[in-house]
Amino acid sequence: YMASNIWVWYVLALKVYHKLFSSTDEGCRLQISDHDYYKSLTGVITLIFLIPLILKMAFKINTSNFCSYLALVNFVAYNFGYHVHEKAIQMVYIPLLV
Repeated sequence: YMASNIWVWYVLALKVYHKLFSSTDEGCRLQISDHDYYKSLTGVITLIFLIPLILKMAFKINTSNFCSYLALVNFVAYNFGYHVHEKAIQMVYIPLLV
């Protein structure tokens, strides 16, 4: 239901928390199914991690480190994006191999 990024661990932790500390599983289902909340949250978190990287790139990018920066930007977008497919991780591996 979600890709293998940071949000899988969040959903797993949320389910464990509700199993341990809640008498009903209904609250967990409501929180996990609030897709608009997660889309907003992941958008903000992705920007928080991308802005310093983009600022650094603006001053230090050149032909020798372009693939590294491309891989880092893709890595952040993959890890914190709300809905990414598992094959999107190739956008990190391919620039690193080049």
